[in-house]
Amino acid sequence: MLPAISQIVSVLAIPQSAEETGTSSSPKSAFAYFMTATGVSGICLLLFLVLLRRHSIDIGSKSQATSVFPSDLEDEDEEEAVFRKSVPLLDLWRKLKIPAIAIFLNFCFTMVFPVFTQAITSVHSDDSGRAFQPDVFIPTAFLLWNVGDLSGRIICGWEKVIVRKPSWLAILAVGRLVFIPLYFMCNINGQGALIRSDLFYMLVQLGFGFTSGWIGSSCMIVAPDHVNEDEKEACGGFMGLCLVLGLTAGSMLSFLVLN
Repeated sequence: MLPAISQIVSVLAIPQSAEETGTSSSPKSAFAYFMTATGVSGICLLLFLVLLRRHSIDIGSKSQATSVFPSDLEDEDEEEAVFRKSVPLLDLWRKLKIPAIAIFLNFCFTMVFPVFTQAITSVHSDDSGRAFQPDVFIPTAFLLWNVGDLSGRIICGWEKVIVRKPSWLAILAVGRLVFIPLYFMCNINGQGALIRSDLFYMLVQLGFGFTSGWIGSSCMIVAPDHVNEDEKEACGGFMGLCLVLGLTAGSMLSFLVLN
């Protein structure tokens, strides 16, 4: 969200006359976008290192506290060894087949949105309003999608909205395909829109982002319920792998569409 906001602000900060006489706004907005992304990544890395250091201190304190009871320490070591046992991928696949397919399809379809977002412009782009121009309108659309995605993730903190049934997760993931024809109803490459409304397009963006965050988070939350206690750590890695495979497949499909 922050890179999109920085790009919008940097574009709006450039006087209209300067933009009309050249393309200086593009390098500046791109620079602001990537600098913000770099800054956010750097802060995340710093916070991760702080968290890692705190985790190491907690483990050290627990070891010192239990060192006077060798038998207890040995029991903990045995439990840790069992907890980190190797789990075959085929075993995880048999137990997590439906959630894995759901999260794969969810993020595969998610990667369709950048293709449409960078191509769809406002139906009022010919007006004098700066907000309707592509250099502001497109980053705003990206921002709204990410607002929806973040909202979908956050709402999963409420137990009642988490989708627990794997079959429903798969159905909802496939059901997100309905957003593709909705995108085609918008103003793609300025060729006109079946529904001449920017509000309609923004609602599509919010809905597509929301369902991505909601279904993806639900998949990750419910997956450990279908494996044994000593397989939960491996379950998280397996679901993460399926997520990345979905993003990769979606990116490849998007590339083929663009070309």
